[in-house]
Amino acid sequence: QLIDFGTEVTQLTRSQLAAALGNIGLVIPGAILFDFFWRAIFGQHVIPMEYAQKTISSLNPFASLTLPMAALTGVLLWLSSIMAGWVENWVVYRRIPEAIAQNRTLKRVFSSESSQKFADWLIRNTSAIGGNVSLGFFLAFTPIFGRFFGLPLDVRHITLSTGALTFSVCALGVTDLNASDFLLACFGIILIGLLNFGVSFALALYTALRARRIR
Repeated sequence: QLIDFGTEVTQLTRSQLAAALGNIGLVIPGAILFDFFWRAIFGQHVIPMEYAQKTISSLNPFASLTLPMAALTGVLLWLSSIMAGWVENWVVYRRIPEAIAQNRTLKRVFSSESSQKFADWLIRNTSAIGGNVSLGFFLAFTPIFGRFFGLPLDVRHITLSTGALTFSVCALGVTDLNASDFLLACFGIILIGLLNFGVSFALALYTALRARRIR
């Protein structure tokens, strides 16, 4: 059992690392293209130069709260996985897919085969839907929650931070871009990814160990 668990941990680590690298590899060219078309249509960059410089400075791991915010984001990632499991368990316990597949009205309107296909799709994707919706909620409302209570709360997600840094570089250009600030921001992105993954994975691993009663 412990060997199987170790194998599963290894596979999860590889898949999460591949997902993070894939997100970064797509968000950078995607942000560049979006900024290009935005400027072609509206005559300006996605973000103004003043905000671009502020964004780059906020990613400096030595002169901002980037590291604790990245750790907080790791907690939010873990909470979203808990929500994903809870939603899937609720759907299975309430037998929602079976109710959809056997619903007479749906079978009459969409046919029995279509109702069954939708039920199968729901059971396969419930966890992903629950996790993504809850994560979006956590990432969006944490800064608002912080402002409401006067707390310095913000999120530092590796994909969102990489996109923000790319937009900032597009706005400043090569001439107005400070090389040292940019390198520090890139280093901050690396630390953000490590903390996002490390904190969320540590919490998930602790939860899995407790669930399997492994000391």
